[in-house]
Amino acid sequence: MLKFGVLDNCLPVGGQSARNNIISVSHLPVPPPIWASLPEDGLNAHTRAQPVLQVPGTISMDDGARCICGSSRQLLDQTALRECVVYTLVGAQRTLLEVQPCRKCPPFLRRFIGPDGLQLGLFNLNNSILFTHDLLDDYTANFTSSETPFSAWVSVMRKCYLCYGSLLPFPHEAVLRNAWFSYSALLHLDGDMKCPKCGPTPDDVVWDGVSLSFHRKHLLPSLTPPTTVHERSLIRGSHYRVQAPIAGSDLRCAMRNILAAASTPTMSESAGQALDSARNPRTEVSGMSTIGIVEKVAHDTASLIELVLKSHALLKLVNDSLAACFYSHIGLAAMNPGTSLCKEYANLFVQVRIIR
Repeated sequence: MLKFGVLDNCLPVGGQSARNNIISVSHLPVPPPIWASLPEDGLNAHTRAQPVLQVPGTISMDDGARCICGSSRQLLDQTALRECVVYTLVGAQRTLLEVQPCRKCPPFLRRFIGPDGLQLGLFNLNNSILFTHDLLDDYTANFTSSETPFSAWVSVMRKCYLCYGSLLPFPHEAVLRNAWFSYSALLHLDGDMKCPKCGPTPDDVVWDGVSLSFHRKHLLPSLTPPTTVHERSLIRGSHYRVQAPIAGSDLRCAMRNILAAASTPTMSESAGQALDSARNPRTEVSGMSTIGIVEKVAHDTASLIELVLKSHALLKLVNDSLAACFYSHIGLAAMNPGTSLCKEYANLFVQVRIIR
């Protein structure tokens, strides 16, 4: 069996559907199209239905009839005829489908047990919409030949329906997508991974390989792989250079924290608000006592001062003037409550910090 490959980036044909919520009335294994078959395939050619040229007036119950929930046909229950639409390669036709109500599904869902349609070459999606096998195989052939997306193929089929004068338009792309994924999960492709020479588990497997070769005139003894370094090869230095004035990410992070501290309310104001809340017996400040609040504020202040001094020392390694400017206009404003922050310098260092 020829492997179709991974289709639409989510479903291996013939395997378990990646979209587990896609369920159809048809469930019997479908023989692969003749162009994707080998003589030793499990399903014989005579089990493959012929292309549908004329939709039958009534699609009767068959041995594979079931509901979308999985319940099988009840021989003693009465059946009824329900209108459905069958989509073929040249147009859509309305016909009658023999169904019977499903006993397992809740009545408000109005689900029915319908025929599988395998022998007729039909794929029953939901007892209302049916597709012919040759129509769905046509998209598989297009995809495996030229990687045709669903939207492009649906557009082509709509134009084809107009050319053949179909009274009903081709279905929406979402309907076709659900039908094709459900149908492809039924394709009988067992044993398609076995190599006649290497067996089912070859040592090396190449997927989507591209053959590259040289012209015969280039096949000289001097031909070597492109990774070979010749003794006369040119040695060029790297042209990459860091464009950020501040290359260290730790220093940029420290500058960001200092800028945030300088832009927020001062330490004294924050400590005063916390102490006022702590002195109020009716207010709880995160379960902390007054002494705990004072210790936390003191610890945060000491950490900020240490961060400013450390950042100033690291900035001096980058540029002395930049370090002095940052310490005077940003660092002091963060450490001293009485120092106001200049917005122009804050915007300057924000830009310097984010340049990468």
